Amino acid sequence: MKTLVANLIAICMVVLILTHCQSTDKLIENKLYDRAIEQLVQKVSSGKTDDKTLRSLSEAYHVANQLDHDRIQLLKISGQPESCIELFERYSAIDARQNLIKQLPETVLKQMNIVPLDLKPQIAESNIKSQRYLFAKAGELQKTGVKKDAKTAYDLLVKLKTMNPTYPEIDDLLRQAILNSASTILVTFKNNTPINLSKEEIHRMLNFSQEDLQQPNTIYHLDKEENTIYDYVFVIRLKSIVVSPERTANRSYTEQKQIGDKPVQTAIVNEIIMSKSCEMKASVDIVETVENEIILTTPVNVVSNFNYTYASVKGDIQAISEQTAMNSNRSAIPFPSDILLVQDASKRLNLLIKRVIFKSETEQKIDD
Repeated sequence: MKTLVANLIAICMVVLILTHCQSTDKLIENKLYDRAIEQLVQKVSSGKTDDKTLRSLSEAYHVANQLDHDRIQLLKISGQPESCIELFERYSAIDARQNLIKQLPETVLKQMNIVPLDLKPQIAESNIKSQRYLFAKAGELQKTGVKKDAKTAYDLLVKLKTMNPTYPEIDDLLRQAILNSASTILVTFKNNTPINLSKEEIHRMLNFSQEDLQQPNTIYHLDKEENTIYDYVFVIRLKSIVVSPERTANRSYTEQKQIGDKPVQTAIVNEIIMSKSCEMKASVDIVETVENEIILTTPVNVVSNFNYTYASVKGDIQAISEQTAMNSNRSAIPFPSDILLVQDASKRLNLLIKRVIFKSETEQKIDD
Protein backbone atom coordinates (compact mmCIF):
# COMPACT_ATOMS: atom_id res chain seq x y z
CA MET A 1 0.00 0.00 0.00
CA LYS A 2 2.83 2.37 0.92
CA THR A 3 4.53 1.57 -2.38
CA LEU A 4 1.32 2.37 -4.28
CA VAL A 5 0.95 5.73 -2.51
CA ALA A 6 4.60 6.56 -3.16
CA ASN A 7 4.19 5.70 -6.84
CA LEU A 8 1.08 7.89 -7.10
CA ILE A 9 2.91 10.81 -5.50
CA ALA A 10 5.82 10.35 -7.89
CA ILE A 11 3.47 10.27 -10.89
CA CYS A 12 1.73 13.44 -9.69
CA MET A 13 5.06 15.21 -9.31
CA VAL A 14 6.08 14.22 -12.82
CA VAL A 15 2.75 15.43 -14.20
CA LEU A 16 3.13 18.74 -12.36
CA ILE A 17 6.66 19.21 -13.69
CA LEU A 18 5.60 18.37 -17.24
CA THR A 19 2.61 20.71 -16.98
CA HIS A 20 4.86 23.49 -15.68
CA CYS A 21 7.34 22.98 -18.50
CA GLN A 22 4.55 23.01 -21.03
CA SER A 23 3.16 26.22 -19.54
CA THR A 24 6.46 28.09 -19.83
CA ASP A 25 6.99 26.70 -23.35
CA LYS A 26 3.51 27.88 -24.23
CA LEU A 27 4.21 31.33 -22.77
CA ILE A 28 7.34 31.63 -24.89
CA GLU A 29 5.46 30.36 -27.93
CA ASN A 30 2.83 33.08 -27.33
CA LYS A 31 5.58 35.68 -26.88
CA LEU A 32 4.69 36.25 -23.22
CA TYR A 33 8.36 36.37 -22.38
CA ASP A 34 8.26 38.23 -19.08
CA ARG A 35 5.71 35.85 -17.58
CA ALA A 36 7.84 32.92 -18.75
CA ILE A 37 10.95 34.52 -17.24
CA GLU A 38 9.23 34.93 -13.86
CA GLN A 39 8.24 31.26 -13.76
CA LEU A 40 11.64 30.04 -14.95
CA VAL A 41 13.55 32.22 -12.46
CA GLN A 42 11.44 30.74 -9.66
CA LYS A 43 12.24 27.28 -10.93
CA VAL A 44 15.99 27.92 -11.16
CA SER A 45 15.98 29.62 -7.75
CA SER A 46 14.51 26.46 -6.25
CA GLY A 47 17.53 24.48 -7.52
CA LYS A 48 16.21 23.12 -10.81
CA THR A 49 18.96 24.09 -13.25
CA ASP A 50 18.61 21.47 -15.96
CA ASP A 51 19.76 22.40 -19.45
CA LYS A 52 16.25 22.74 -20.90
CA THR A 53 15.17 25.19 -18.19
CA LEU A 54 18.27 27.32 -18.66
CA ARG A 55 17.87 27.28 -22.45
CA SER A 56 14.26 28.39 -22.12
CA LEU A 57 15.17 31.13 -19.65
CA SER A 58 18.03 32.34 -21.81
CA GLU A 59 15.82 32.37 -24.90
CA ALA A 60 13.01 34.26 -23.21
CA TYR A 61 15.38 36.77 -21.64
CA HIS A 62 17.44 37.57 -24.72
CA VAL A 63 14.48 37.66 -27.11
CA ALA A 64 12.52 40.00 -24.79
CA ASN A 65 15.50 42.33 -24.45
CA GLN A 66 16.14 42.27 -28.20
CA LEU A 67 12.53 43.20 -28.94
CA ASP A 68 12.74 46.13 -26.52
CA HIS A 69 16.10 47.18 -27.95
CA ASP A 70 14.79 47.12 -31.53
CA ARG A 71 11.73 49.12 -30.54
CA ILE A 72 13.90 51.67 -28.72
CA GLN A 73 15.95 52.22 -31.88
CA LEU A 74 12.79 52.81 -33.95
CA LEU A 75 11.45 55.25 -31.36
CA LYS A 76 14.69 57.21 -31.39
CA ILE A 77 14.60 57.43 -35.18
CA SER A 78 10.96 58.56 -35.21
CA GLY A 79 11.70 61.65 -33.13
CA GLN A 80 8.05 61.92 -32.09
CA PRO A 81 7.60 63.95 -28.85
CA GLU A 82 5.38 61.27 -27.30
CA SER A 83 7.99 58.55 -27.94
CA CYS A 84 9.72 59.50 -24.66
CA ILE A 85 6.94 57.72 -22.73
CA GLU A 86 7.42 54.39 -24.47
CA LEU A 87 11.21 54.82 -24.29
CA PHE A 88 10.91 55.12 -20.52
CA GLU A 89 8.69 52.04 -20.38
CA ARG A 90 11.04 49.98 -22.60
CA TYR A 91 14.17 50.96 -20.67
CA SER A 92 12.38 50.24 -17.40
CA ALA A 93 11.25 46.84 -18.69
CA ILE A 94 14.82 45.83 -19.58
CA ASP A 95 16.07 47.06 -16.21
CA ALA A 96 13.35 45.21 -14.28
CA ARG A 97 14.08 42.06 -16.27
CA GLN A 98 17.78 42.12 -15.51
CA ASN A 99 17.14 42.90 -11.83
CA LEU A 100 15.00 39.76 -11.71
CA ILE A 101 17.72 37.70 -13.34
CA LYS A 102 20.46 39.08 -11.06
CA GLN A 103 19.16 37.08 -8.12
CA LEU A 104 20.36 33.86 -9.78
CA PRO A 105 23.80 32.37 -9.03
CA GLU A 106 26.76 33.85 -10.90
CA THR A 107 27.49 30.51 -12.58
CA VAL A 108 23.99 30.48 -14.07
CA LEU A 109 24.35 34.05 -15.33
CA LYS A 110 27.62 33.17 -17.05
CA GLN A 111 26.08 30.09 -18.57
CA MET A 112 23.25 32.23 -19.95
CA ASN A 113 25.72 34.86 -21.21
CA ILE A 114 24.08 37.65 -19.20
CA VAL A 115 25.86 41.00 -19.49
CA PRO A 116 24.55 43.61 -16.99
CA LEU A 117 23.54 46.93 -18.51
CA ASP A 118 23.65 50.29 -16.73
CA LEU A 119 20.42 51.90 -17.88
CA LYS A 120 20.07 54.48 -15.10
CA PRO A 121 21.02 57.47 -17.33
CA GLN A 122 18.57 56.45 -20.08
CA ILE A 123 15.79 55.75 -17.59
CA ALA A 124 16.32 59.08 -15.80
CA GLU A 125 16.43 61.08 -19.03
CA SER A 126 13.36 59.46 -20.59
CA ASN A 127 11.52 59.74 -17.25
CA ILE A 128 12.06 63.51 -17.06
CA LYS A 129 11.12 63.99 -20.72
CA SER A 130 8.00 61.86 -20.24
CA GLN A 131 6.86 63.92 -17.27
CA ARG A 132 7.37 67.18 -19.16
CA TYR A 133 5.52 65.84 -22.19
CA LEU A 134 2.57 64.55 -20.16
CA PHE A 135 2.28 67.87 -18.31
CA ALA A 136 2.44 69.94 -21.48
CA LYS A 137 0.08 67.71 -23.48
CA ALA A 138 -2.49 67.62 -20.66
CA GLY A 139 -2.32 71.41 -20.48
CA GLU A 140 -3.01 71.72 -24.22
CA LEU A 141 -5.98 69.39 -24.02
CA GLN A 142 -7.43 71.26 -21.06
CA LYS A 143 -7.59 74.47 -23.09
CA THR A 144 -9.84 73.10 -25.84
CA GLY A 145 -12.96 73.11 -23.66
CA VAL A 146 -13.96 69.72 -25.06
CA LYS A 147 -14.97 67.16 -22.42
CA LYS A 148 -13.41 64.27 -24.34
CA ASP A 149 -10.09 66.14 -24.40
CA ALA A 150 -10.38 66.81 -20.67
CA LYS A 151 -10.88 63.08 -20.09
CA THR A 152 -7.76 62.32 -22.15
CA ALA A 153 -5.90 64.97 -20.14
CA TYR A 154 -7.03 63.25 -16.95
CA ASP A 155 -5.65 59.90 -18.17
CA LEU A 156 -2.32 61.54 -19.02
CA LEU A 157 -2.16 63.21 -15.61
CA VAL A 158 -2.89 59.92 -13.85
CA LYS A 159 0.08 58.46 -15.70
CA LEU A 160 2.17 61.48 -14.69
CA LYS A 161 1.21 61.08 -11.04
CA THR A 162 2.14 57.38 -11.21
CA MET A 163 5.59 58.37 -12.45
CA ASN A 164 5.99 61.24 -9.99
CA PRO A 165 3.39 61.60 -7.19
CA THR A 166 4.94 64.90 -6.09
CA TYR A 167 4.94 66.61 -9.48
CA PRO A 168 4.16 70.32 -8.91
CA GLU A 169 0.42 71.09 -8.86
CA ILE A 170 -0.46 67.57 -10.04
CA ASP A 171 -3.57 67.34 -7.82
CA ASP A 172 -4.77 70.77 -8.99
CA LEU A 173 -4.43 69.67 -12.60
CA LEU A 174 -6.18 66.35 -11.96
CA ARG A 175 -9.08 68.10 -10.28
CA GLN A 176 -9.35 70.57 -13.12
CA ALA A 177 -9.44 67.72 -15.64
CA ILE A 178 -12.13 65.97 -13.61
CA LEU A 179 -14.29 69.10 -13.46
CA ASN A 180 -13.82 69.83 -17.15
CA SER A 181 -14.68 66.28 -18.21
CA ALA A 182 -17.78 65.81 -16.03
CA SER A 183 -21.36 66.56 -17.02
CA THR A 184 -23.13 65.66 -13.77
CA ILE A 185 -21.64 65.42 -10.27
CA LEU A 186 -23.30 64.30 -7.04
CA VAL A 187 -22.15 66.01 -3.83
CA THR A 188 -22.67 64.10 -0.58
CA PHE A 189 -21.75 64.71 3.06
CA LYS A 190 -20.48 62.22 5.64
CA ASN A 191 -19.95 63.10 9.29
CA ASN A 192 -17.13 60.87 10.53
CA THR A 193 -16.87 62.64 13.88
CA PRO A 194 -18.53 61.44 17.11
CA ILE A 195 -20.40 64.76 17.30
CA ASN A 196 -24.03 64.86 16.21
CA LEU A 197 -24.54 67.84 13.95
CA SER A 198 -27.87 69.59 13.45
CA LYS A 199 -29.33 70.12 9.98
CA GLU A 200 -28.54 73.82 10.35
CA GLU A 201 -24.88 73.06 11.03
CA ILE A 202 -24.61 70.78 8.02
CA HIS A 203 -26.36 73.42 5.92
CA ARG A 204 -23.67 75.96 6.86
CA MET A 205 -21.03 73.61 5.45
CA LEU A 206 -23.07 72.87 2.32
CA ASN A 207 -24.42 76.36 1.72
CA PHE A 208 -24.31 76.30 -2.08
CA SER A 209 -26.25 78.71 -4.26
CA GLN A 210 -28.03 77.79 -7.48
CA GLU A 211 -25.26 79.61 -9.30
CA ASP A 212 -22.75 77.30 -7.64
CA LEU A 213 -24.70 74.18 -8.59
CA GLN A 214 -25.38 75.22 -12.18
CA GLN A 215 -21.88 75.67 -13.59
CA PRO A 216 -21.58 76.46 -17.34
CA ASN A 217 -20.69 72.90 -18.36
CA THR A 218 -21.39 70.85 -15.25
CA ILE A 219 -24.48 70.29 -13.10
CA TYR A 220 -24.15 69.45 -9.40
CA HIS A 221 -26.79 67.61 -7.36
CA LEU A 222 -26.98 67.55 -3.57
CA ASP A 223 -29.59 64.78 -3.65
CA LYS A 224 -29.29 61.68 -5.78
CA GLU A 225 -31.84 61.58 -8.56
CA GLU A 226 -33.19 58.41 -10.13
CA ASN A 227 -32.23 57.71 -13.74
CA THR A 228 -29.35 60.19 -13.51
CA ILE A 229 -25.88 58.94 -14.42
CA TYR A 230 -23.22 60.69 -12.37
CA ASP A 231 -19.68 60.98 -13.67
CA TYR A 232 -18.28 61.48 -10.18
CA VAL A 233 -19.41 61.67 -6.58
CA PHE A 234 -17.75 64.33 -4.42
CA VAL A 235 -17.85 63.12 -0.82
CA ILE A 236 -17.33 65.87 1.76
CA ARG A 237 -16.02 63.92 4.72
CA LEU A 238 -15.93 65.76 8.09
CA LYS A 239 -13.19 64.11 10.15
CA SER A 240 -12.81 66.10 13.35
CA ILE A 241 -14.05 69.14 15.28
CA VAL A 242 -11.76 70.29 18.09
CA VAL A 243 -12.58 73.26 20.32
CA SER A 244 -9.72 74.35 22.53
CA PRO A 245 -10.06 75.27 26.22
CA GLU A 246 -10.42 78.92 27.17
CA ARG A 247 -6.91 80.29 27.65
CA THR A 248 -5.91 83.40 29.57
CA ALA A 249 -2.34 84.65 29.82
CA ASN A 250 -1.01 87.62 31.84
CA ARG A 251 2.00 89.67 30.91
CA SER A 252 3.48 92.61 32.83
CA TYR A 253 6.04 94.97 31.35
CA THR A 254 7.32 98.51 31.66
CA GLU A 255 7.11 101.20 28.99
CA GLN A 256 9.11 104.40 29.07
CA LYS A 257 9.20 107.53 26.94
CA GLN A 258 11.33 110.68 26.91
CA ILE A 259 9.22 113.76 26.22
CA GLY A 260 11.29 116.89 25.58
CA ASP A 261 13.42 117.94 28.55
CA LYS A 262 11.12 116.30 31.07
CA PRO A 263 12.26 113.30 33.09
CA VAL A 264 11.71 109.89 31.50
CA GLN A 265 8.06 108.92 31.79
CA THR A 266 7.37 105.37 33.08
CA ALA A 267 4.28 103.19 33.03
CA ILE A 268 3.71 99.62 34.23
CA VAL A 269 1.40 97.64 31.92
CA ASN A 270 -0.54 94.54 32.94
CA GLU A 271 -1.74 92.84 29.75
CA ILE A 272 -4.37 90.07 29.66
CA ILE A 273 -4.49 87.89 26.54
CA MET A 274 -7.57 85.74 25.90
CA SER A 275 -7.64 82.99 23.25
CA LYS A 276 -9.81 80.13 22.12
CA SER A 277 -10.11 78.27 18.82
CA CYS A 278 -12.09 75.72 16.86
CA GLU A 279 -10.38 73.56 14.24
CA MET A 280 -12.28 71.53 11.67
CA LYS A 281 -10.60 68.89 9.54
CA ALA A 282 -12.29 67.42 6.51
CA SER A 283 -11.56 66.14 3.03
CA VAL A 284 -13.18 66.20 -0.37
CA ASP A 285 -12.96 62.70 -1.83
CA ILE A 286 -13.67 62.33 -5.54
CA VAL A 287 -15.18 58.94 -6.32
CA GLU A 288 -15.20 57.58 -9.86
CA THR A 289 -18.62 56.01 -10.28
CA VAL A 290 -17.77 53.21 -12.73
CA GLU A 291 -15.21 51.52 -10.48
CA ASN A 292 -16.62 53.12 -7.32
CA GLU A 293 -13.17 54.06 -6.06
CA ILE A 294 -11.63 57.22 -4.66
CA ILE A 295 -9.36 58.74 -7.28
CA LEU A 296 -8.40 61.98 -5.54
CA THR A 297 -8.54 63.29 -1.99
CA THR A 298 -8.06 66.91 -0.97
CA PRO A 299 -7.70 67.80 2.73
CA VAL A 300 -9.66 70.89 3.78
CA ASN A 301 -8.80 72.27 7.21
CA VAL A 302 -10.08 75.47 8.81
CA VAL A 303 -9.41 77.25 12.09
CA SER A 304 -11.66 79.83 13.73
CA ASN A 305 -9.64 81.83 16.26
CA PHE A 306 -10.81 84.09 19.07
CA ASN A 307 -7.99 86.38 20.22
CA TYR A 308 -8.62 89.34 22.51
CA THR A 309 -6.21 91.50 24.49
CA TYR A 310 -6.94 94.19 27.06
CA ALA A 311 -4.68 95.95 29.55
CA SER A 312 -4.48 98.11 32.65
CA VAL A 313 -1.84 100.80 33.12
CA LYS A 314 -0.22 102.21 36.26
CA GLY A 315 2.02 105.24 36.08
CA ASP A 316 2.31 107.98 33.49
CA ILE A 317 -0.16 107.35 30.67
CA GLN A 318 2.02 109.45 28.34
CA ALA A 319 4.71 106.75 28.45
CA ILE A 320 2.65 104.02 26.80
CA SER A 321 2.68 103.09 23.11
CA GLU A 322 -0.25 103.49 20.73
CA GLN A 323 -1.00 99.75 20.84
CA THR A 324 -0.97 99.70 24.63
CA ALA A 325 -3.26 102.74 24.69
CA MET A 326 -5.71 100.89 22.43
CA ASN A 327 -5.60 97.79 24.66
CA SER A 328 -6.06 99.85 27.80
CA ASN A 329 -9.29 101.28 26.39
CA ARG A 330 -10.70 97.77 26.17
CA SER A 331 -12.46 95.97 28.98
CA ALA A 332 -12.83 92.30 29.79
CA ILE A 333 -15.38 90.38 27.70
CA PRO A 334 -16.72 86.83 27.98
CA PHE A 335 -15.25 84.04 25.86
CA PRO A 336 -17.38 83.01 22.86
CA SER A 337 -19.32 79.79 23.33
CA ASP A 338 -18.25 76.56 21.65
CA ILE A 339 -21.32 76.78 19.42
CA LEU A 340 -20.39 80.22 18.09
CA LEU A 341 -16.86 79.09 17.23
CA VAL A 342 -18.16 75.94 15.53
CA GLN A 343 -20.60 78.05 13.51
CA ASP A 344 -17.84 80.38 12.37
CA ALA A 345 -15.59 77.45 11.46
CA SER A 346 -18.47 75.88 9.50
CA LYS A 347 -18.82 79.02 7.39
CA ARG A 348 -15.10 79.04 6.71
CA LEU A 349 -15.20 75.36 5.78
CA ASN A 350 -18.00 76.08 3.34
CA LEU A 351 -15.88 78.71 1.57
CA LEU A 352 -12.98 76.30 1.26
CA ILE A 353 -15.17 73.43 0.03
CA LYS A 354 -16.58 75.73 -2.67
CA ARG A 355 -13.09 76.49 -3.90
CA VAL A 356 -12.22 72.79 -4.14
CA ILE A 357 -15.48 71.61 -5.70
CA PHE A 358 -16.41 74.42 -8.05
CA LYS A 359 -13.25 76.38 -8.78
CA SER A 360 -10.58 73.69 -8.62
CA GLU A 361 -8.58 75.63 -6.06
CA THR A 362 -6.66 73.74 -3.41
CA GLU A 363 -5.87 76.02 -0.49
CA GLN A 364 -5.76 73.54 2.32
CA LYS A 365 -6.21 75.82 5.30
CA ILE A 366 -8.01 79.00 6.29
CA ASP A 367 -7.25 80.68 9.59
CA ASP A 368 -7.06 84.14 11.07
